[in-house]
Amino acid sequence: MLEHLHARHTFHRLPDSDTLAASDDARLAFFADKVYQRLVSACQTHTLLVVPTYVDFVRVRNWLKKQTASFLACTEYSDVSEVARARSDFFHGRRDLLLITERFHFYHRFKLRGIQHVVFYGLPQLAEFYAELVNLMSLFDDTGGTVTCLYAQQDQLALQRIVGTERANHMLASNKPDGEEDEEGEDEDEEGEDEDGE
Repeated sequence: MLEHLHARHTFHRLPDSDTLAASDDARLAFFADKVYQRLVSACQTHTLLVVPTYVDFVRVRNWLKKQTASFLACTEYSDVSEVARARSDFFHGRRDLLLITERFHFYHRFKLRGIQHVVFYGLPQLAEFYAELVNLMSLFDDTGGTVTCLYAQQDQLALQRIVGTERANHMLASNKPDGEEDEEGEDEDEEGEDEDGE
């Protein structure tokens, strides 16, 4: 069950792609051009970035390094001291972004402190992870946080597990790729909006 009901949950539909490789490239491009640029322009800190697989982790980590981004990274392969240091630095704001894999959460279930924003690079395969990770946010009076999710046509089942079948089918049938769908929160917009807010 979601605890932060007033945080804004925004779902971005990615453009349709003919192949999985093209879809992976489109996802990274969308993250780079839209999501990450928004984080930078808003000077957003204390952001948890969750990627579904280790392959996604490597792609995103390498891209962030090229941008000289202020980030930390933890995976299922990180040692205990590395994780402890990353958790402390993130909580105290010494880095803006914490990048983790879904399997890192699966194996450890750490209570990551200091999270104010969550970005799902891809939808988690286990639906309960969505609520678990969002509920880690440290919000004053349950306001001010944001949850951002990227999804594509092939994410239909994962999307259904999170928002329900009817809502997922509506979102996937939309003719607005690159658009936004607000699923929860006080800023909810039933029809969604495009990237320019029109």
